Amino acid sequence: MEAIGKCQGLASLWLSNSILYSEGVRTLLVACANIGKATEREGEDRNGIRENRTGGLAKLHLEDLSIRECSEDVFSGSTPFPHLEHLDIQKIRGIAPKDVLKLLQRCPNLKSFCWRDVFTRESFLIDQWVKHVESGAWSRLTCLDVQGEEFHDEGLSCVFKNLQSPLEKLMVRETGFGPMAFEALITTKRHYCHIRALDLSLCMDTTSSMIQKIMTKMPALVYFSANRLFVTDILGTSREDQNDNDDDQEWVCKNLRTLKLCIDMGVGSDPNTLEYEERQRQVYSRLSELEFLETLEVGNLLFLRDTEVQRLDSRPNAGFGQLLSLKRLKVVSIKQGHSLALKDIELMMAKKMEDEPKR
Repeated sequence: MEAIGKCQGLASLWLSNSILYSEGVRTLLVACANIGKATEREGEDRNGIRENRTGGLAKLHLEDLSIRECSEDVFSGSTPFPHLEHLDIQKIRGIAPKDVLKLLQRCPNLKSFCWRDVFTRESFLIDQWVKHVESGAWSRLTCLDVQGEEFHDEGLSCVFKNLQSPLEKLMVRETGFGPMAFEALITTKRHYCHIRALDLSLCMDTTSSMIQKIMTKMPALVYFSANRLFVTDILGTSREDQNDNDDDQEWVCKNLRTLKLCIDMGVGSDPNTLEYEERQRQVYSRLSELEFLETLEVGNLLFLRDTEVQRLDSRPNAGFGQLLSLKRLKVVSIKQGHSLALKDIELMMAKKMEDEPKR
């Protein structure tokens, strides 16, 4: 571990599949803090001009680690990590959330923070974290990737309201993201105009109307994953839409590369009616407007049984062929476990043309 501190040009450190005890963690943090210190001095370039050289560890990724017998003072050192911009903590066992908070406080210039699949008896101390955000901490944070029910709706709402920099990446899978967090996000222009990646999958308090509103309000989206979007919200025919003064149902996220959600035609609706067929064609028409789309998954919703959702029909005569206009499209998934490539769609449409009787 001590040798890490001697790598003065090291900008990124990835540590995984290891067991660390208290002294090992302490040595690791001291070594990370020492990176770049030797270059933080005045020097001369080749032309003899005086210059100030600075550097340090910019990214620390800790994954699949087991931390054992760790004393409480290990993470609360006074040495800051002024150059650390990206901190990823995933699949860690034995680390206490209060220790992570101490570590975060030593990283004032963080731009991204990831906390996923951490095995601990305690929940992440989001309320204490929020207080630090409200006081102006981590003013440069633009990417947030967290997972867990402890990230509740009100807490996330406070974070969105108080983060000083525009969010560009927000991955809050399986959190309490709900109406309060949604309202804070969608009404804070510095966030919703800049977010490029958004993951709301398995956020059980996220409604279909919220998902539709995101599609109509976030023009910078490149990646979007969520739960269920009803066709009535897409086409603006739901009761909620009729009572909403904002009549604009057009999607503004024209730069989407990846879209993952479940479009629900509505359980109980009759797929044999002309009205149903027309609405389905309208949905495929809307999807075909996303000209930069590369991955489309509109049928995967793991927590619902097939009897609880009416997925889109992937037959050519259901409007599916409209996706052929998406020349960048690589993968299409309409039903769970069933994916198609663009060439598969072309073959389906060609076969349909062959099977149609010549006039």
